[in-house]
Amino acid sequence: MRRYLTPLKILTMRTWLVGAPRWKLALVQGTFFGAGLAIFAFFSSSGPEEGAARFIGPVVVGVVGGVVFGFFMGHVIANLNGALVRAAGLNDPHELRQAIRAGRRGSVPADPRIRQAALRVARHHLSEAERRGRSSRTLFAVFTLAYIAMATLLSPWWLVTAAFFAALLVCTVIQPNRLTLRIVDLETTNNEQVVP
Repeated sequence: MRRYLTPLKILTMRTWLVGAPRWKLALVQGTFFGAGLAIFAFFSSSGPEEGAARFIGPVVVGVVGGVVFGFFMGHVIANLNGALVRAAGLNDPHELRQAIRAGRRGSVPADPRIRQAALRVARHHLSEAERRGRSSRTLFAVFTLAYIAMATLLSPWWLVTAAFFAALLVCTVIQPNRLTLRIVDLETTNNEQVVP
């Protein structure tokens, strides 16, 4: 069976970085963003440069964009991770990663402590999704439309960015329902464990 990388998997791949320090989060986020920005800048530039000169501009754009984005996102993600760790209430890093993963997807943990932590994590995610839902949907819809307009007016390469924001919009719309179903799964398993 083939496994495909979907936007939902991309958004949930960060469980292994939950306990990481800010500098590591900044490095990871900045590297991916900077590399993507450099590649995009390289293919979307239409200047007359040839040879090494054609690579210098996109590399500079990627490095500067990666450093700025990494610095900002390292701080933001560290704060989000801290709230997630507090919601889980676990100290062991391995159990914490299991609970965070189980709070979104996968099999329900057999260990009742991890299952309870996963339930707290799922409820935390749901409350965050409901709190930020309208603003996130509005932001992603505006960005999708703006990049479609840029693709129409400037370059079709902007459709890549429009597709990215459209995928984020879809994930934001379906996330509360997925989390509600996950909470039901975790609660049902908890109730089955309690009843003899």
